[in-house]
Amino acid sequence: MNLIESTKTCLTKYFVFSGRASRSEFWWFQLFVMILTFVGLSLDALLIFGSYEKSLESELVISFTNVLGLSMLIPIYSVFFRRLHDVNRSGWWIVASYSFIIFASILADNEALLETNILFLMLFFLLVGIVLTFIIVYWCIKKGDVSSNKYGSKPVK
Repeated sequence: MNLIESTKTCLTKYFVFSGRASRSEFWWFQLFVMILTFVGLSLDALLIFGSYEKSLESELVISFTNVLGLSMLIPIYSVFFRRLHDVNRSGWWIVASYSFIIFASILADNEALLETNILFLMLFFLLVGIVLTFIIVYWCIKKGDVSSNKYGSKPVK
């Protein structure tokens, strides 16, 4: 599978969270998303802000990067789910990982963070989220099951 085939497959399966995705499909799509992000940042810097430095200083909510990022959010999650299914893991591990990190950021925004208990709790949730993220990355790098598993048959390369 190449960049174009993977991108086409992932965008065709925009809302498909079942089934399996091969390593090549997953990683080529991740490259596509990185390229798309770079294009969005470049368009923001050139067309909206006039320079890259001004774009970093801006608090503009609607930008090319934000629109592109939001439009890719569902296919990114769906290919993550399918990739984890390929290594016989539940896609809900993604939700668990992000939940810990989001909860830690909510605690970090708390004014009572100086209290030791909240600081410890925030660091604990952040650490769990980071560890889960590294485990998920390992699973995404790992070779998929060579035969059928409970999530479906082996994906096409």
